[in-house]
Amino acid sequence: MSRGSVRKSPKRFSVALVVGLLISAAQSAEALCLSSPDMVDKREPVRFMESVIDSLLWAKKASARVRPDDSGIPQLLALHHRRQDYQCAAKRLEPFTQSRDQIMVLAATTLTEYYGLLGDLNEDAISWTTLASSVTPGVLLKQLESIKRLKDTTEVSLVAAVAQTPYALVQWGPNGEATGRLSINAVERRQLLGLLEQSFGPGVKGLNPGTVDPWETAGRLIYKVLTDHKWKSADLVKRNGGYFGLIANSAHQP
Repeated sequence: MSRGSVRKSPKRFSVALVVGLLISAAQSAEALCLSSPDMVDKREPVRFMESVIDSLLWAKKASARVRPDDSGIPQLLALHHRRQDYQCAAKRLEPFTQSRDQIMVLAATTLTEYYGLLGDLNEDAISWTTLASSVTPGVLLKQLESIKRLKDTTEVSLVAAVAQTPYALVQWGPNGEATGRLSINAVERRQLLGLLEQSFGPGVKGLNPGTVDPWETAGRLIYKVLTDHKWKSADLVKRNGGYFGLIANSAHQP
């Protein structure tokens, strides 16, 4: 059903007008990520992982926008906010699609495409919700449920792609082999772990493995790599059977 083939009723016009006014009033708080350029060093793996985590937070916010009992104008308003959340999630990763690091390019491009797909599904939900007065409740419910199933499937695929992002932190040998080291030092590593805990809560440590929250699951996948002792930080040297920092004399973990 095309948008142009449906006759606009005064009721739909009033809904669109009200939503437009509400969106205009609310945009200033969330337009920052769209108007401010990302001035990070595109080659810096720490900044890349920070942007991955930030994009997941925007996606988490998007998922929580629409409540099961929402309908009418509140539902449309929530969907419009969700649209901007997905745009912000993608915006955080766009600079890294031009990185010199091909792993970052692939990961950033893949995640950006998934956020775009989620945005497209959200646009479908907006279209059907706007047509609520022109279709039967049963048809509307069926369409929205179908969109939600596709959204859930896309989120699962996105989480699987997030699992590949920590490879951007790995030091690779001249023949593409893993060296067992990361390209970040122990302090940067702890900073990323702290950011994950701050962003997703204690569950990111794997304390709640049965969670159905895809964004906590994504954060946990990154956390697992950063706490894996087989990957040594860049500033650690092996001495007397243990690993020690190049600056401090005390042992570092990990």
